[in-house]
Amino acid sequence: MKIMHLPVSFLPYYTGGKEVFVAHLAKELQKMGHENRVVIHADNRIPAHVAQYEYNGIPVNVLPAVKITHTQYWRGEASPCDDFEELLKQYQPDVVHFHDQSGGASLSHLHIVKRLGIKTLLTYHSPGQSCPQRALLYKGKYLCDGKLNVRRCTECLYSCKGLPGWVSKLLSQVPITNSNMEKSRLLRLIHLSSSVKNFIDSFHETYTLHDGVQIHARWIRPLLVSNEVDERKIFYADLTILKPEGITDGKKNTSPAILKLLYVGRCSYIKGVHLLIEAVRLLPKDFPVEVHFLGPYWDNTTYGRKMLRRIRGDRRFREPILVEPQHVVSYMQDMDAVVVPSIWPETGPFVVLEAFHAGVPVIGTRAAGIAERIEHLKNGLLFEWGNTRQLAQCIELLYQRKREGVKFDIPQPRGIEQMASQILNIYRSL
Repeated sequence: MKIMHLPVSFLPYYTGGKEVFVAHLAKELQKMGHENRVVIHADNRIPAHVAQYEYNGIPVNVLPAVKITHTQYWRGEASPCDDFEELLKQYQPDVVHFHDQSGGASLSHLHIVKRLGIKTLLTYHSPGQSCPQRALLYKGKYLCDGKLNVRRCTECLYSCKGLPGWVSKLLSQVPITNSNMEKSRLLRLIHLSSSVKNFIDSFHETYTLHDGVQIHARWIRPLLVSNEVDERKIFYADLTILKPEGITDGKKNTSPAILKLLYVGRCSYIKGVHLLIEAVRLLPKDFPVEVHFLGPYWDNTTYGRKMLRRIRGDRRFREPILVEPQHVVSYMQDMDAVVVPSIWPETGPFVVLEAFHAGVPVIGTRAAGIAERIEHLKNGLLFEWGNTRQLAQCIELLYQRKREGVKFDIPQPRGIEQMASQILNIYRSL
């Protein structure tokens, strides 16, 4: 079987969960005798001279950059791409696997693929694929049920822009217009409901055209069904990752005198870094804890710089650092727990599986993908969404269990070959 993957961005230029997922899946399918090719479009991170390359034996085509207008952004479209259609005709894949719904994996790309009669599968990697606000956080503050509605979603977006509640409610009732708003920010702001309508229409068309939708968290199914996605099209496949080479089973012994915690990921509001910092600050100042941070965006974003100011001068927090992805699990093995305090609903996350490979328990938010993978008091500890006091209590409980020698029952993640086999079966069923 020949599979073409459209992830929009890819390794080594981007190193998020989606890119790692595609790399692991394509490599494992390749080992099983199936031909895989990744297709992305050029951007400012990719050197201008690069038109194709290989990543870990996987061929990658870099097509010319796509241009996206304001209207196309909300419609999930991109500028016509003759190079993409030509590559499809040359490669003749059996399946095109979309890993996003914008840019280099847009509705425009989907139209071309379907016109050529090729089967498609879409993986739901993040909340932004079904949410105009991009994080499934209603008004930026609360977990949302994900039900798409023009007026409700528009009011949410206005609130996220900082407008008072009554203004957001009033503007959300502005009639839909087909006027050209490309050159006027004021018009775009006033007629935000029209952009939201475009997003919702694009969502319905995208999920109608795709032959299948693959999910790796069970909470996504009812969300999609509530938005009129045909349940027969939705396929679940376990999320797994490759175990890094050279990793021995079980975490290393840490000093009994101090509790070592680790946060892994980008410094972002939706990832809940502020919750971890606040929870530690709620503990007595002499509480023996040491918090480590691995990940980017601390010194080049407003939120990151704010978090740096909060931890500066506090000996309980270590300076954030970056390590190569293949060394993350090894770093985890020196920790007592990995903390995953996300406030947006995770579809994975990979960091939980990495912690399991390291033999380390997870302290995480009792919501979405985290709650599906963590069983309280068995392989980790859970706290209610956004509750810093409960998170602080989890940290105290972890230290108590460490002193008493109480072990967690950490599962070993399933092999990557099992996930690849599941997805291969989905391809064949389309």
